[in-house]
Amino acid sequence: MRLTFNILFGFMCLSFLGTAQIEKDIYEGNQYYENGDYIEAEKAYKTALEKDDKNGRAKFNLANTWYRQGRYLEADSIYKELSKKSSDNKLRAENLHNSGNAQLQEALRLNKSNNPSDKQKAQKLFKESAESFKDALRNNPNSESSRYNYEYAKSFIEQNQNQNQQNQNQNQNQQQNQQNQQQQQNQQNQQQNQQQNQQQQNQQQNQNQQNQNQQNQNQQNQQQNQNQQKQDPKQNQDLQNQQNNQNQNDQNSQNQPPQQSQGGNTKPRKKAPELNPDQKRAKQAFEKARRKEQETLKNIQRKSSPFQTPSQNDW
Repeated sequence: MRLTFNILFGFMCLSFLGTAQIEKDIYEGNQYYENGDYIEAEKAYKTALEKDDKNGRAKFNLANTWYRQGRYLEADSIYKELSKKSSDNKLRAENLHNSGNAQLQEALRLNKSNNPSDKQKAQKLFKESAESFKDALRNNPNSESSRYNYEYAKSFIEQNQNQNQQNQNQNQNQQQNQQNQQQQQNQQNQQQNQQQNQQQQNQQQNQNQQNQNQQNQNQQNQQQNQNQQKQDPKQNQDLQNQQNNQNQNDQNSQNQPPQQSQGGNTKPRKKAPELNPDQKRAKQAFEKARRKEQETLKNIQRKSSPFQTPSQNDW
């Protein structure tokens, strides 16, 4: 980037005269400026402007001291003011060129920041700087420094545009990736929920089936118990009748002499019918109850009799 700063001495660039005191202040400011003492130079130029606030030389040189101090936007305001008031194309081009430099320097400073707001301000100043250099070339087409600085500012505009496009594409890709990830996550969650619901449904069905089987089993057991209760009295009665018949047959057999057949042999006694398992169990239960009943009767008789006959085991 090429800079153009010409401190105006005496009557070199401006065509008007000033008082002797104003000339003295400007001269002192120029001396401080040449020595790099921009603070003292600023004071001298401001002193001259207090005496003549329209003095173009003092304003121009004051803007240069602000530029050297990094106060680019303050300097730019003076360069713009002078470019609008100047009737000389060459002088107007010089002020426009310096205005472009001030805008460009401030844009470069802001562009280094990580603050998005500063980045936006820098982009705006890059565009303003390019326009200032373009206006300078309109007033002085032969200025190579203005042409060079114009291309330099334009390169930052294009660079920022490419960067913005790249950032935009990157943001779009990130958003698309996030959407895809979110959709994938939602799909996975949905599948997981469906699997869990299916498992819960299967478990519930299995539980219901188990409950139904248990209920059926309970009903079967209840029905069997009811049938058993119905059969037991009948079986007990049948067994009791069989036992009575057997006892009666035994008694009859004892009272009657044995019969002989024609061959001289005793007639065999008729065999009792064989019992089924249920009848056997019922018979056993009946006999057990009968023995218990007999023992109870014996105990009662023993307690009621004052004299007890000793049993065979007592001898």
